[in-house]
Order: sequence, then structure tokens, then C-alpha cells
Amino acid sequence: MTRGYVTHFDARRGIGFVQHQHGGTPVPFTTRDAQERGSDLRLLREGDTVEYRVSGGMTGVIAYALRRVA
Repeated sequence: MTRGYVTHFDARRGIGFVQHQHGGTPVPFTTRDAQERGSDLRLLREGDTVEYRVSGGMTGVIAYALRRVA
């Protein structure tokens, strides 16, 4: 799992971006793709530390399996 933090999150639209803890380009996520069992992503706030996985596809890179780290 990669560790980073939430740079932007719009709970109404269910989209956001996470930034790797060491910098780089922010990676987009959607609550639909990022949801991990038992995790309520609607409670995410900008600046929250999260762990996530990254997947690439035809449309680009996306974060999934997000979970907040205490």
C-alpha cells in the first residue's frame, strides 16, 4: 500500500485526489472505485493521511482501496 494524503475531496460528487507522501503528481480517485470494505469515504477531509493502491488503465492512473490512517 502507498501512503499519502488527500489534497482535494468533493463528497457530493464522490471524487478527489491523493498525493504521495514524498511528492509527485496527485492521483485521482472516486468513492465508487476507491471504497474498501468497512470504510466510509464520505468522511474524508483534505489533509487526511490515507493508504491506497494505484492502478493504471486506458484512461490513466487511479487510486483504489483507500483507507484513512489514524
